[in-house]
Amino acid sequence: MSQRVFSIRADRRIIQPVLLFLALASPLGQGELIARQSGTTVLGIRQAELRKVRLIVPPLKTQTIASRALDAICQQIDVLESKNTNLRKTRDLLLPKLISGEIDVESLDSATETDLEELAA
Repeated sequence: MSQRVFSIRADRRIIQPVLLFLALASPLGQGELIARQSGTTVLGIRQAELRKVRLIVPPLKTQTIASRALDAICQQIDVLESKNTNLRKTRDLLLPKLISGEIDVESLDSATETDLEELAA
């Protein structure tokens, strides 16, 4: 992509993308990447060094079965991370209002979700 940025694409005939991602994100994969990084002011890893990272690659049939389950798990993680972000934003918006007394806690007992959205607006 550029001199300092490049992308990695899994060859599906060899390894499923989700397995490559999880392998490189694992503590073992991160250790391999860190061991191969170089540079003084900006640390990085050369493409030639990245190609030397060793991965355990199961048979393709096993990968296909595992990747179906792992894809679903990764999608659920994305959904939950999005919900967590939304909850953090809501908390950060409501907390100062609660502390200042702008929102009466007693009125929240019977509040509906629509009411809470209106309070946050």
